[in-house]
Amino acid sequence: MGERVEESAMESKVATERSLSDAWIVGSDGSTGAEHAVSWALTHAVGRAPSLHVLRAWHLPPIAGVEFGVGPLDDMEPPEAHPGLGELAADAVAAGLSVTSEVRYGGAARLLLDTSEDAALRVVGSRGHGGFRRLLLGSVSHQCATHARTPVVVIRPSSGDAPAAPEVSKIVVGVDGSTASHEALRWAHRFARGETPVVAVGAWTNSIFGADELQSELERQLQHARGSFDATVNAVEAEIGSRGRFERHFVTGGPGVVLVDQCDATTLLVVGERGHRGFTGGLLGSVATEVLHRAPCPVAVIPVPHTDRE
Repeated sequence: MGERVEESAMESKVATERSLSDAWIVGSDGSTGAEHAVSWALTHAVGRAPSLHVLRAWHLPPIAGVEFGVGPLDDMEPPEAHPGLGELAADAVAAGLSVTSEVRYGGAARLLLDTSEDAALRVVGSRGHGGFRRLLLGSVSHQCATHARTPVVVIRPSSGDAPAAPEVSKIVVGVDGSTASHEALRWAHRFARGETPVVAVGAWTNSIFGADELQSELERQLQHARGSFDATVNAVEAEIGSRGRFERHFVTGGPGVVLVDQCDATTLLVVGERGHRGFTGGLLGSVATEVLHRAPCPVAVIPVPHTDRE
């Protein structure tokens, strides 16, 4: 098994690019965060993807704008994409998943974004070796979630004795009636296995404060929000031909808080890259940013197809 992964790591860049269509790509930097990302991807890719590719980027740290130039680059290159990958991937390979790995020079976020735009999914740890420890979301994971044209799953490190990659027991999807939330719900259905519950969650926040005569306007806004929520869920259920497939949960409160409250460590939280608010151009919306920082579970950010960007 180890030899299979090591041999795969020696493939040419062209051959690797050709083989990554519909693959899952996992970013690794040897950190604990990367270990959890690789473990999660190996656990969940079996039966969902034909192959998984572990990519490790490396570069020389700059000093005063000048990169180190000590010794041949080959002597500084990490020897492997992920420590112990062969042993870690043994069960997944036995189950039919093709696992490859690669070490490449360059910035981690850029390489992850540039490697095969046809990849089905990118998986990254919430924080790797770099950055400030007080930050829950690292720059690489944030850039991937912000700019990728394919879904990105950001993995939060497990705590205590919890397994690094528990099976997903429930999928929670943020739904606000936008194109982004429509895509998120469709993706969640495709990812779900068997009877795994998929919970569509909508939230409405009171944006009007004042006299009692405004009560009718509040009621109108609430009904509009609930109508948009139900319309989105109904549309996706009609597409997949399974009425009642999604559990529905619509409450009053801040969307980010409501979504996080629905989750535990075994949940997969799915959100669109942005909803009805925010700037265009594929930037993360405020809700996606909030849950990436606060959710206790993996978070999948689903982009809107380029032609559908609002």
